[in-house]
Amino acid sequence: MEKKNNSAGRLWGILGQISKTGGNTNMLKAWMAVLRIGNIDQKKAPFEIARKIDLLQDELIEARREMQKKHYSEDIYSVGFEAAEAILQMGAIYGNIDSYRNHLTPEALKALKFVAETIPDDEDEVTPEQLSELQAEIDRLREKIESGDLPSNVKLFIYKQIAIIENAIRDYSIVGAKAFKTAFDEALPDIAMNKEDIAEYAETEEIKTLGTIWDKAIQYGGNAFKYGSYAATAVKVIETVIKITGYLNP
Repeated sequence: MEKKNNSAGRLWGILGQISKTGGNTNMLKAWMAVLRIGNIDQKKAPFEIARKIDLLQDELIEARREMQKKHYSEDIYSVGFEAAEAILQMGAIYGNIDSYRNHLTPEALKALKFVAETIPDDEDEVTPEQLSELQAEIDRLREKIESGDLPSNVKLFIYKQIAIIENAIRDYSIVGAKAFKTAFDEALPDIAMNKEDIAEYAETEEIKTLGTIWDKAIQYGGNAFKYGSYAATAVKVIETVIKITGYLNP
């Protein structure tokens, strides 16, 4: 199937990977591999997996909502949603994968594929290459901060901002462009609180680079800034930040 950039397409892709995971793998390791949870304290891994499963549950709700608009008989696709619900229960973090893989029958995956092909794409794809380049820009900025002489409070502000964007990069495969909208929502209060420092150091390479990175993240957010529960259009939100900070480009 051509890759579908919608909630069901993301569910189909992730659960399809779970179904192909080797026999004796426990679910914790399977989720870590499929959700690309890398270097993390093993004690924290279950909490990060639970957070991402919660995001997937939201995607399932969105897929259901979109299918209800199509007026198809639920008998055609309900087995896919039922399988997803079984896998996305929080208890599925533990135990052997065989206990859960039985839900991911060819019929269930085919039903999810049908849903993905039926509901509209909600965004243009951000390619793995684009995400990797964004991460590389963040890595270069982090190196610049570490070797630079900005005040510690300004460094801390930038570190917090890029950590938020990095989390969006990691969550993109789960929720799509909404990851960048969520990141922007989270970052905006901190931007407002630090507006004086940002203005004072606006001409530094570090602040300018942070602005460039945010411009790109907002671009990748695409329709997530314009539709759904978001209260303002992307233009209005960006204009607000420009007035606050003076470092984002229009």
